[in-house]
Amino acid sequence: LSQCLGVLAGFHRAVPDHEVVTLLVDLKDAFVAGHSRADLEAQLDKALGPALFRPAALFGSCAGAQSVREAVTGGCKWPTLDALRGRFVVLFTGGTGCDPASAASAYVAPPGAARDRAGFSAPNVTPSCPFTAYDDKKDFAFFNLDEPNLPAAKAIRQAGLVSRAYKGGLGGGFDDEASYAAARAAGVHLVATNQV
Repeated sequence: LSQCLGVLAGFHRAVPDHEVVTLLVDLKDAFVAGHSRADLEAQLDKALGPALFRPAALFGSCAGAQSVREAVTGGCKWPTLDALRGRFVVLFTGGTGCDPASAASAYVAPPGAARDRAGFSAPNVTPSCPFTAYDDKKDFAFFNLDEPNLPAAKAIRQAGLVSRAYKGGLGGGFDDEASYAAARAAGVHLVATNQV
């Protein structure tokens, strides 16, 4: 991870006014001593420092917001792409927000602590944890979808939130024109592909 972050930091030094870069990190294991959330965030801070766009920045531009979701919906808005130039947004995936033991839930635990994290949690939307199940889980503004759950992208977009979709399997991307177009037509914001 530190080597990957070092490459991103080098890119940032070479092109400081780059478009926003979204980095997705799939958390596979539980946080433990030596591999804690604090250790992970220390690596992010060391490599990306002030270029890291943190949840706290959303709260700073939305007085009165009590959750990540409130900081970008209603009277509050996402920052513009111009405002995010030279910044990195880090999304952590790994399970659903309906499972308190999932990596996505553990990253923002305890409830309300999401504003103090270095990145954002992007839990999965699944049949057992549909987008509607997140109505009372306000620490999430990004959502991760596999191909069978693409229809949820429309509701996520209409709610003023952000979806990311991947095709699934080892390849993982919408790598042909038809599947990529289908993901875009579904309303997905961030489409995983190896064929950009």
